[in-house]
Amino acid sequence: KNLNYNLIPRPKELSSYYLVLQSKIVVATCSTLLREAVGLNCKVLACNLSGHRDLDFPIKKHLYFNKHSFDKFEKKFLDLYKMPKKKYFKFLGKNKNYIMEAPNNFEQKLRKRLISLSEPKVVN
Repeated sequence: KNLNYNLIPRPKELSSYYLVLQSKIVVATCSTLLREAVGLNCKVLACNLSGHRDLDFPIKKHLYFNKHSFDKFEKKFLDLYKMPKKKYFKFLGKNKNYIMEAPNNFEQKLRKRLISLSEPKVVN
């Protein structure tokens, strides 16, 4: 297809996290940043066109793409892009935290864990 697009180089002063938070949807291969985007309540489309199962995203339903077809990619992307966030995350349900705990939940769990480790242990 004839497509007009611009790749915008990332300025050094902008972090990947900043760019994720500014995006309406993040499209990438399976990576830690993609998982963290889910934890930050950003919509993602995980792509694996390599054919290697080791690079698959943990959740394949709805937010995963592995076909060698631009038309199918475009449809999948536009469906997710137009979908309200609330509906998008409803698809994931409890699986969202399987991909990446939301930062506030992580902080609470870490705090509890650190407190439990600092409490004296009772030896019988």
